[in-house]
Amino acid sequence: MSTIVGRSPNTQDPQPALAGRLFFLDLAAGRVLSANPDGTDLTTLVEEGRKLPDGLAIDIAAGHLYWTNMGNPKANDGSILRSGLDGGNLTTIVPAGGTFTPKQLQIEKSTGKLYWCDREGMRVMRSNLDGSNIETLVDTSRGDPRPGADPTKWCVGIAVDSEKGKFYWTQKGGDNAGQGSILRASITVPQGQTAANRRDVELLYEGLPEPIDLDIDPGARMLYWTDRGDPPLGNTVNRAALDVPGKRGAPEIVFDHLMEGIGLALDPKGGRMFVTDFGGSVYSANLNGTNRQTLQIALGNLTGIAYVDLPATSGASAAASQNAAPRGSTAAAPESARPASKGVIGTMPIRSNEAKPLPTPNSDFYQLVEVLTDDEKAVVRKVRTYMENKVQPIINKYWSDDAFPFELLASLKDLGLGGLGFEGYGCAGGSQKLFGLVAMEMARVDASF
Repeated sequence: MSTIVGRSPNTQDPQPALAGRLFFLDLAAGRVLSANPDGTDLTTLVEEGRKLPDGLAIDIAAGHLYWTNMGNPKANDGSILRSGLDGGNLTTIVPAGGTFTPKQLQIEKSTGKLYWCDREGMRVMRSNLDGSNIETLVDTSRGDPRPGADPTKWCVGIAVDSEKGKFYWTQKGGDNAGQGSILRASITVPQGQTAANRRDVELLYEGLPEPIDLDIDPGARMLYWTDRGDPPLGNTVNRAALDVPGKRGAPEIVFDHLMEGIGLALDPKGGRMFVTDFGGSVYSANLNGTNRQTLQIALGNLTGIAYVDLPATSGASAAASQNAAPRGSTAAAPESARPASKGVIGTMPIRSNEAKPLPTPNSDFYQLVEVLTDDEKAVVRKVRTYMENKVQPIINKYWSDDAFPFELLASLKDLGLGGLGFEGYGCAGGSQKLFGLVAMEMARVDASF
C-alpha cells in the first residue's frame, strides 16, 4: 500500500499527452522507418541490408519493436528481431531457422505471445515475447516438404481476436490467381488434435485475388485486410464483420488503386487506417475509406506497418534522434544523440528539424545486376550516371510545362543504346537481362523516358 501526501482526495493523476507514431518496413533496403501520422518527420531507425523484413509489431509498454526477416525463401533461415523504440538494443529472439519465411506479426498482450505466419513453412506459429516456447498452431502443408511450392498453402497475414479467443490468417494463393482465402481457429489447439489435423478451422472467404495482411477493429467487431491481387477486387483494402451467423456476404472494398497493397494498421480510436504498398507509398484514410491521403511515396518496397500512441515530448514525438546513425550501420551515433534510457519515448532527445534527403531508390533488391558481365555492368553504371546527372535535374520542369526535352536527344544518342538486347543491323547487342536493367535504371529517374 502506498500513501500520497499533500493532495485533495478528488485530485487525479494527470494523463500524459499522447502523440501518434507510425513504424513501417522497407523490404528493399532492410530498413525500419518511423514517421508522424501525417508522414512528416521520416526517420530511419534500423538499416540491416537485404534480409527482407516483412511483419512488424510494437509493445509500447515494454518499449519494444518486433519484426520478421524472411531471409531466403528457399532456405530455412527466417528470423524475428526485437529492438527499442529508437532502434537500439537490437536482439534476435527467434534465430535463423527457428521459422522458415516469417511474414505478418502480431502481439497478444494478455497472454504475452507473438503470433506470425510462416509462408513457405506453411504454418501459423506462436512464441513468448522473448522468442522462447515456439509452437505451431496450424500446419497447412498436408505432408508437403518445406519450403512449400503450393502457394494456396502459404500462410501470410495474421490477426488475433483476444475477446473471442480466435486468430485469423490469410493463405494468399498464386500471384493474382483468385485462390486466396481467409480462415480462423481457436488460439488453443483442441485436446487430442494437432496443428495438422485440428478440426476447428473455419473457412471465412475463398476465391480472393491475393489477400495479405490483416487487422481487427475490436470495438466495431470488423476484420480488415489488404489484397495485392489484380483489380478490381485486388490492390485494395477490404473489410467484413467478424461475427456473422450463417453465410457471409461479399466483403466491402474501402480503399483501392494500391500498387500491390501489403501492410495495414488500424487506429480505431482515431477512426483511421494506415496502408503501405510495394510501390513504396504510405497512405491514410478513415476506416470507411473516405479522406484518403498519400503520406509518403517512393520509399522502396514497403511491407509491414504499425501505429501506436506514444507519450508526447515537449515539441517532439520522434522515435529516435535524427543525428543518430541507423542501427545495423557501421557508423556510431555521437554520445549526445543516444537516448538516455530505453523503452520510454519521452526520454528520447529532440531531433533537429533539418530535413533529411530521401535515400536513392534501390529497385534491384534481388541484385539481378550481378548476373551481368563486367561490360554489361559498365553500361548500367553509365546509364545511371546519365539519368542522375543529365535527366533528373531538368525533367520535372518539362513535365510541368507539358514539353519534350529535345536538348537531351544528342546526349542520349551518345549512350549507344539503340537496339540494346539485339544483335546485327547496327544494334547495340547485349543480353535481354541488360535491356531490362537499363530500362529499370531509366525508370528510377523518369518512368516515361
